[in-house]
Amino acid sequence: MTTEYQKLVEEKKKYEVFVNKENHEREISKVKTFSVSSLNIKLAQFKGYDSDLDISSFQFEFEKLYLKNTPKKMLPDLLKYNYLTDPALSLVKSLDSIDEMWKRLKKAYGDPKVLLDKKLTQVRKIGPLWKLSGERLKEGLVNLINGISDLISLSKYHGNDECFDSCKQTI
Repeated sequence: MTTEYQKLVEEKKKYEVFVNKENHEREISKVKTFSVSSLNIKLAQFKGYDSDLDISSFQFEFEKLYLKNTPKKMLPDLLKYNYLTDPALSLVKSLDSIDEMWKRLKKAYGDPKVLLDKKLTQVRKIGPLWKLSGERLKEGLVNLINGISDLISLSKYHGNDECFDSCKQTI
């Protein structure tokens, strides 16, 4: 019984060393005290299909900023009065549930075909790359790569494998 106890004590010490090492490497104490608001991330207002972000990306960014530190009952007002403009705002202005707000916004602005068409239009606007030179060529290539990457992400997210395969071949 004594030898078993000694083994247990040794294993406990090893485990404590392991946990302390992991705690130090992952900087858990810093993560706990770090406030996302100190990053000063500016999230653009969502107005619909004309917004910088699609509705799913907007929701992801909004929740990343506020879900951990904001009470759930305050999220609808935070979203309505700080991050939505018309016509998106008028869709959810009367709602008090954040979940219902996201459902309604996704139903109105989450049509995968429209989102993919919008991204394709952005890629087409780059124009013929052979007419560009110097810095403009670099910008055009970066915009093309980013646009196609966005198309791939959107098609994966919405399960449009046919579009995903054609976008992947384009790269």
